[in-house]
Amino acid sequence: MLRSGLRTGILLAGNTIYGKGLTVAGRIAAATGAKLFCPYPITRLERSVGITAVGVFKYVLEMASSS
Repeated sequence: MLRSGLRTGILLAGNTIYGKGLTVAGRIAAATGAKLFCPYPITRLERSVGITAVGVFKYVLEMASSS
């Protein structure tokens, strides 16, 4: 799907929203054109000049699942 050329997003969580995980996710996004997202609320998200930008979903993922 990442190589299909379609608009694609990658949902990040846990250790992928900072440090080495974010660096690797940023490389994947740059190579494929995918956008990076993480769920809200988050406890830690690394942001700075030169760090890949990550969008934030403004809802809790557990609420989006069907019962």
